[in-house]
Amino acid sequence: MKHAFLYGNNPSHAQRDLMKTELSNYIAASEDFEAEQKYDDVYVTDHSPVEPKYITGGENEDDEFFAY
Repeated sequence: MKHAFLYGNNPSHAQRDLMKTELSNYIAASEDFEAEQKYDDVYVTDHSPVEPKYITGGENEDDEFFAY
């Protein structure tokens, strides 16, 4: 938003290069900050439900259970 406000709809090539440099520096600083935080105790999960596991005595019992 800052770039759009400052440079408008049609920035020059020099302004585009400045924007690219500024964004690259921001991304690098963000990645460095995250590396410094050392999120060793944070885990990312996909939050998909775990399929239930069934313990049955054999194929006949499986058929009866799933037919129910």
